[in-house]
Amino acid sequence: MDLISKPPSKSKTNRRDKGASAMFLQNGSALLKAFLAATNGSYGIPLRMFTSDELEKATNNFSNVIYGARISSLFCGSFQERDISVRMFYKFTTSPSDIVYNIHDGAIKDIVTTSRMSHHKNVLSISGCCLEYEYPAVVYEYAGTKRLKRILFDEPEPRLSWRDRLKIASEIGNVMAYLHTAFATPIIYRILNTSNIIIDQHGMAKLFDFSWSISLPPGKLQVQDDVIGISGYMDLEYSVTGIVTQKVDVYSYGVLLLVLLTGKESICRDDDDEPVHIAHYVNHFIRRNEFTGIVDPKILEEIGSKEQEEQLRGFLNLALICAHDRGSSRPDMLDAAKGIQQIRRFFERA
Repeated sequence: MDLISKPPSKSKTNRRDKGASAMFLQNGSALLKAFLAATNGSYGIPLRMFTSDELEKATNNFSNVIYGARISSLFCGSFQERDISVRMFYKFTTSPSDIVYNIHDGAIKDIVTTSRMSHHKNVLSISGCCLEYEYPAVVYEYAGTKRLKRILFDEPEPRLSWRDRLKIASEIGNVMAYLHTAFATPIIYRILNTSNIIIDQHGMAKLFDFSWSISLPPGKLQVQDDVIGISGYMDLEYSVTGIVTQKVDVYSYGVLLLVLLTGKESICRDDDDEPVHIAHYVNHFIRRNEFTGIVDPKILEEIGSKEQEEQLRGFLNLALICAHDRGSSRPDMLDAAKGIQQIRRFFERA
């Protein structure tokens, strides 16, 4: 399932069809239950409640789009002289009822999980929410409009330096490892990709959209669930079995590393202009012992020593291990993050 698509038409926007008061009560009850379940009844996270009028005024009636997707769009605006970002969710009028329900569940989950993660410097911090729409709207800090996908593939030269890419890989590795280790039960993100990473005004990577995250049951290493993922980033084992483990995120992280190293999309083109998965693309060059054919030419321009080339090879090897077809052959997310940190420290010393 590819969650990324075009912005919905205005006819599908998140209207207040049932009345703002009724929506507030219904969504507020669902949000409270979700917070209590996630925190074992110890919910104490302050969260501002915005009104729909405040958000519509702040965003000029949602006219300034940062990005649009099939399920939601992100808008920028200004509230009380402070820039904000607002995420609105949409209803599929032609979708089965279970998909519609999951969108509402995803909006609630995004608020709850982002609230629990907002103290992490590499998460797009939540400012509050609005419960007066059919699907709750999420209000974030403003961190600019540049998603990693846009920077890598849509902008003209100059592209990201190797130093910048190492920094992004390290920062996203840290936040993914935190998800897996910081809570009573690991939280699996499931949809890691370049579209869900914003590079802020200071060059810091910010992960957002926890709509499809899922917590493993206490004492369990896996859970069965509907298959949700991003084309090219989704673990094939998971796509077949529907079994969610921590290795699902490790696979997506490995693909992200390959994307950063090659400058190619997760589904790219081979020599015959046929679409192939990026891991297959990379392995094609490895079999021919053509390492330089793998690396983005922009990176090669910066590499001037044998030690730095070995660093690139180490980065590649870690990426391929993370993106291994078998989950049992992948490292834990914490070990993968530590590996990238070591490579980054070596580069900083070189």
